Amino acid sequence: MKIYVRHSTDFNFEQKLYKPLMRSRVSDRHEIILPHRSEFTNSKEIIMGCDLMAAEVSYPSTGLGIELGWAEEFNTDVVCIHRREEKPSKAIQVVTEDAESYRDEDEIINVIADNI
Repeated sequence: MKIYVRHSTDFNFEQKLYKPLMRSRVSDRHEIILPHRSEFTNSKEIIMGCDLMAAEVSYPSTGLGIELGWAEEFNTDVVCIHRREEKPSKAIQVVTEDAESYRDEDEIINVIADNI
């Protein structure tokens, strides 16, 4: 399964998302696409070819919103996750009614794994 991981640049994605995800059982079994670790790519084409988009939505991001719209357009499954103490933007409800919350990096991995 191909999983595209997306987030705001205001989020400490390298420490809080990328490193835990790449050390997890999820990366052992699935192809994880981390856009901020690669040179510029056409995210629209990537989303079209993915099975799941995992979106950390604790912080607003115009680019993330656009990519969530593409995922909806292409019928790509989406799991939105946010820190328990943060309320995601109401616009997220256009893509999913179920944005799941987490407390720590372990819970992020569990939420993603549960949606595979």
